[in-house]
Amino acid sequence: MEKPNIVPLRLARARLRLHRAAVSVHSHTLHSQESLSFLTALLDRTRWLAWLLRQECGAEELAGFSFSRLYWTPPLSARQASSLEKAQIENQLGLKPLVALSDHDSIEAPMSLQVLEGSAAGPVSVEWTVPFRSTFFHFGVYNLPVSHAREAMEQMASFTAGPDERRLRSLLAELTAFPHLLIVFNHPAWDEKGIGRTAHEEHLRELVAVCRPWIHGIEFNGFRPWSENRQAIRLAEEIGLPVIGGGDRHGREPNTVLNLTEASCFEEWVEGARYRRANQVVLMPQHEECRRTRLLASISDILRDDPTHALGWRRWDQRVFYRTDDGAVLPLREVWRWRRPPFAVRAFVRLMRLAAVALEHPQGRSALRLTLSLGGNEEAA
Repeated sequence: MEKPNIVPLRLARARLRLHRAAVSVHSHTLHSQESLSFLTALLDRTRWLAWLLRQECGAEELAGFSFSRLYWTPPLSARQASSLEKAQIENQLGLKPLVALSDHDSIEAPMSLQVLEGSAAGPVSVEWTVPFRSTFFHFGVYNLPVSHAREAMEQMASFTAGPDERRLRSLLAELTAFPHLLIVFNHPAWDEKGIGRTAHEEHLRELVAVCRPWIHGIEFNGFRPWSENRQAIRLAEEIGLPVIGGGDRHGREPNTVLNLTEASCFEEWVEGARYRRANQVVLMPQHEECRRTRLLASISDILRDDPTHALGWRRWDQRVFYRTDDGAVLPLREVWRWRRPPFAVRAFVRLMRLAAVALEHPQGRSALRLTLSLGGNEEAA
């Protein structure tokens, strides 16, 4: 296996002519359901905010509202997301675009493109949630055969709902029996469940011990801090796997991390990564910007009004959902039907919209970048 090859675009431009295509993987659409359960921990840490909400909503009402039932959806449709990724590769790199959309536990986006675009649709892929011990991880499963994709997704969803370690091994073996399928361990160092660094790293090592024969790459993630990506690189070197660049785009900015290849199609790129264990990762210019600024831009994308939304969800509170006691799913706008949103929520949305205006102008963006960089250790953000 080659040493991890990760370079910023400014150092790779002279070598672009040696490549035929650029590969964009790990890109989300409106079919992803992004949990807001972390808000519970945020309120526990931010007592003034919890106090403000209790004053306006009442302690009893707030206690009956479970943040673990909240989720939001990214703004772009499958076609919009695919077009965004392709345009960046064509316009900035002058290479052939190979794009894989991979929503959380859903293949609806790439399957819809199969109907709309046929052979030009790109691979059917998914970011699969893998519960393990007291936490969970994510695998990027790329290039499912179209004729078997629905069945495979049902099997993955069944495991996520009722995890069993022996079933995990057999399911991974079944998936990797498809010769042009690639399994990438996404952002492995991220303690998304919040169980603590020591416990997370222990479970990470245990999962690798269980699943190593069926994992083909370790992800360098476009939205995780450098400290976590360095851990991912070390893990890849330790177990002899290539590093795969995954952008993890949720907003309207295209992936900041891509892969360069001499391959002419996605299947050929998979062959190089899976069987030859070779890959080159390129960091786009926006990846070198302050991570907090990029996160702020992504949040602003989520909270802005969107008259062109593919499903007509124009307002942000139509794109955030709540699961009720009886299992129904309601947009937050309907949950708040008889009252205004809490003041703290309204103030935060207004603040993000002001930030969105500032981010659209170079001077405003520079000012925000400076302000956010003074906020402490960005690696911890």
